[in-house]
Amino acid sequence: MLELSDIQSSQEELEDYYAQLRAQHVTPAWIGGGISIEPRSEAVPYLWHWRDLRPQAMRAAELVGTQQAERRVLRLTNPNLSGVASNTLVANIQIVMPGEIARAHRHSAAALRLIIEGRGGYTVVNGERVPMFPGDLVLTPNWSWHDHANDIDAPMIWLDGLDTPLVRMLEAGFYEEYHQERQDFGAAVNASQWHYPMSEMRAALQRQAAADTGNAGEEIILEYTNRVTGGPVMPTSPATCSCCAPVRRRARVAASAARTIMWWRVPAIRWWATSGSTGKTRTCSRCRPGRSASTSIAATARPSCSASATHR
Repeated sequence: MLELSDIQSSQEELEDYYAQLRAQHVTPAWIGGGISIEPRSEAVPYLWHWRDLRPQAMRAAELVGTQQAERRVLRLTNPNLSGVASNTLVANIQIVMPGEIARAHRHSAAALRLIIEGRGGYTVVNGERVPMFPGDLVLTPNWSWHDHANDIDAPMIWLDGLDTPLVRMLEAGFYEEYHQERQDFGAAVNASQWHYPMSEMRAALQRQAAADTGNAGEEIILEYTNRVTGGPVMPTSPATCSCCAPVRRRARVAASAARTIMWWRVPAIRWWATSGSTGKTRTCSRCRPGRSASTSIAATARPSCSASATHR
């Protein structure tokens, strides 16, 4: 007959045995904590207001140059974590002033950039000049050379999202500086695999909103997809864009346990972009009016957007 064994050892014997194991740097699993039955993240939801962040970014540009800082960024730090927005992502506010560059380098962490302010600065990704306009999504996949430049007369500001905590946890972090401060430009391309213009996503969201006449007031979500594979824009950092009812213009950044969210309120359409590795992002009822649903429907998005939309 097979059954569970029941061995009644004295506390003294157990403590002696555990001491021997500790001396050999071994831990018995039955006293070291097991697998949790549900996720237990130390991260907590938190909201950063743009009205607070922008003045600090401008002050950083007064105090620190891009010669002194490899990247002049303000790292959004979750109140319960150390230096990161979530357990798998960092979220940074980066600013490049008129006439400045941020020197070229590459690293094993993948990065995406959601442009907040400025019209005409650019990022160079593996020799390709990628323009940066408000709402655009710009990618710098892991181990791709990239540098930034601002050749307009106003600040360029964006949100960086990197999977640095995940890479660090896997002990897979590598970094290399380019042999010169800036990359040379390659030939221009018609549809960059690193650039997802907001104009395309806005048009896709508006087409979807017009088609969903029976679900007025509910959120529509479109996912950006890799132009080559059709999957997530990057394996560790999918990105989506959502829209709802029109309200006033505003920008905010928020973090949940698994995702970082940046949203605007613009006159024609309210939308927000999310980046994250796992899990679902929830918004409060004040930010997401209407009935919650889980119905998936086909979208008529252009190739820069996904082939599916979801109501939440």
